Amino acid sequence: MNGKKCQRFYLSQSYDPDMELSRSDFYSQYIPGEAKHGDMIVCGEKDLRSMNIFYLNEEPKKLIQKDSTGSGYTCVPLEITKKILDPIQFYENSFEFDDYEEIDFYGIEIDPVFHDELIRNFTNGRSVARHKELFFFFDDNEWENGKGVFVYNEQEDKFLKLKPSIDQKYLD
Repeated sequence: MNGKKCQRFYLSQSYDPDMELSRSDFYSQYIPGEAKHGDMIVCGEKDLRSMNIFYLNEEPKKLIQKDSTGSGYTCVPLEITKKILDPIQFYENSFEFDDYEEIDFYGIEIDPVFHDELIRNFTNGRSVARHKELFFFFDDNEWENGKGVFVYNEQEDKFLKLKPSIDQKYLD
């Protein structure tokens, strides 16, 4: 998938937790026909925590959501981004909402193998080991500073920004 930008669709239907359906299955009934892979489906209340934002997976057609923090922060999962050549460009400006009380966005998961060419742009041509966790953050957040692709360092329990001068030990 290349050259397109994420579209947002809004669903006003209200999910009732007492239903026999999961939140994802409930909202899947209302996927707009023009929605494409990776598009954002914003559901329900004016609160953009992870429970109200889904991403469309076209194959198989279903809504996906992920909160890798466990605290209600939305994240674009690998299941979605692995099918998008440049997820950074695809989602640029997609998380700028007007008239919303709270927007908790964690990041975009980046696959070290599928997005190798993209990653090499940040690391002076070097690849990142396939087992590494990579995220793109659009702006300053409570975890890291600045916009960019970050690799998670398990030993230090923090993210490090990918840049040409990053030490190879963080990429292996």
